[in-house]
Order: sequence, then structure tokens, then C-alpha cells
Amino acid sequence: MILKTNSSDAENRLKIIVVESIIPEFLLTEIQAFKARNSLAKSYSIQNKEITDVCCSQCLKAFVLNQAKSQDLNKKTIKSIEKQFDCEIGHDGYYIDNEELIKT
Repeated sequence: MILKTNSSDAENRLKIIVVESIIPEFLLTEIQAFKARNSLAKSYSIQNKEITDVCCSQCLKAFVLNQAKSQDLNKKTIKSIEKQFDCEIGHDGYYIDNEELIKT
């Protein structure tokens, strides 16, 4: 399934700048790998003409926070990362990664 989005280029660039300034490079790489492993659909940006993987945001949030904590990122950075996601953390204390149920 491909979902068409129509958000502005400026809005997307601003989100990327904000997120990249908070999230370390190694974690951005892990996020892309997680999204590819757990893709539920593809999203097509009309402005950018790019297709991106879409995964469960709750599972992604749980994964990112687990990775951040396992790498001993400071609490301020972890809180900033947590605020980037407007959703719950996982599903009742769990998230799915590559068809494996993982406790948060």
C-alpha cells in the first residue's frame, strides 16, 4: 500500500533539522533499519517524490527509547527524543521488532 502525503517541503525540512539535532547519528541509522524491518506500508511524498517505510509509531517509540537507554544517553536527550513522538510507548509494555515481541 502507498499512502500519498501532501505536507510542505519546508515543514519536512524543519522536522528533520529538529530531530537530527536531538538524535545521535547511530540512532538515526537504527531508526531507518527498524522502519525497514517493520514496514506496514509505504508512504509517497508528492513534493519530494520519495517513498518511505511506515511502521507502528508506538513500536518505533519503544524501540528508540530502549536503544537510547542501552547506549546510556543522558536523561535530557532521552526526554527530548520521547517528546518527538505523539503516541504511547509500545503496547502494554511490549513492542514488535521483526516479528519478535520485545518487552520494553
